Amino acid sequence: MQGREGDLHRAGGNGLGDMGAGVVGQEAQAANGRFVELGVPITVRPRHVYATGDIALLIVDWVIDGTDRDGQAVHIEGTATDVARRGQDGRWRYVIDNPFGVQPEGHQVR
Repeated sequence: MQGREGDLHRAGGNGLGDMGAGVVGQEAQAANGRFVELGVPITVRPRHVYATGDIALLIVDWVIDGTDRDGQAVHIEGTATDVARRGQDGRWRYVIDNPFGVQPEGHQVR
């Protein structure tokens, strides 16, 4: 699942924007880009990866913790439920990118 930012999402793939608002295509890439623009490293810990053929379900715990470019403290965390597909080039790309996939209802991001 490694690659340049724009290569992580399959054309037409789905994602979630601000706290669960569904987005697709360029909007999905832009939503992910907002995390990147913070300039704070992300720590990811895959909990489960279930793959069959060219499709995979990923359950990934992640944390963004630090200080953003404006000097503001940032702490965002979640457990993503993502679906990826392996392309003809052998690279995996998100088909569904759901960073807050298993957050309890009413969960607040700090």
